Amino acid sequence: MKTLIIFISLVFLTTLSGCEQAFLDLHDGHGKKKYLVDFRFGGYNHTVGEPNTGFQTEPLKNYVSQLSVIVYSMETGNEVARQTHLFTQSNFGDIEFELPKGNYRFVAASSQTPFGINQFRLQDTLSAVMLPYQEANMQYWQKSHSEANRTYQTTDTFLAQVDANIASDKTLDIIMQRIIGKLEVRISDLTDYQVEIYLEQTAVMFASGSTFGRVQNYTFPRSSNLDGPIDILLLNTSRPVLVQLLGAGTPREVYVPIHKNQITVLEGKMVTQEFNISVK
Repeated sequence: MKTLIIFISLVFLTTLSGCEQAFLDLHDGHGKKKYLVDFRFGGYNHTVGEPNTGFQTEPLKNYVSQLSVIVYSMETGNEVARQTHLFTQSNFGDIEFELPKGNYRFVAASSQTPFGINQFRLQDTLSAVMLPYQEANMQYWQKSHSEANRTYQTTDTFLAQVDANIASDKTLDIIMQRIIGKLEVRISDLTDYQVEIYLEQTAVMFASGSTFGRVQNYTFPRSSNLDGPIDILLLNTSRPVLVQLLGAGTPREVYVPIHKNQITVLEGKMVTQEFNISVK
């Protein structure tokens, strides 16, 4: 998974950082008194299944490589401000806004995989796409120009939101929630088998939490038990993924539901097609 974390150069990361911060205060309230809003981000940990609570003591870059905060007006649902920080910045995670008095929804998204807000093409990083909250989303950056060529990019990913009335300077606590799950595959009657995943996704809606942006089957990396235990991180918790098991004889297919911040175990025997799905 570590090899998936960074697929763009540090030069690009620096450019992206500057670009995103340029969109701070997208709808400036001219002549209005503004108040400073900053944040404490908590909930991070390294282990799928561990509760997302409290505030971590390690540096933020030990958990994620990108953190974005998007601000929406509670009255209109429109985006009013945005900032993105990257792990290469010395102030990574020290995000703050100056906002006029009002009611706002703050959405925080972070991941070990670089991502876009409301867009997925890596070539589009120098332009911002603003959508109302109900349509807004985060999407792992893709090298391809086409929706039909999305590739598997899933790493540890977190999302959270908080609503607040801003009428004075304020520090908001945001407890990040892991939105990916882990699949463990254990086959007991074969010493050599492989796994491929179908129906994985690359994007998630802020409002509903539903995932979209299907990974194309031919791009998903095949996992082999000869390389160690098969443990796969997956973003698609909206509907079951299709697990294809390859070994002796005809490939077997099993639909497996994945749950946020939980480990799903698929175990069984290939020859007799006895499979069991459990969550731990």
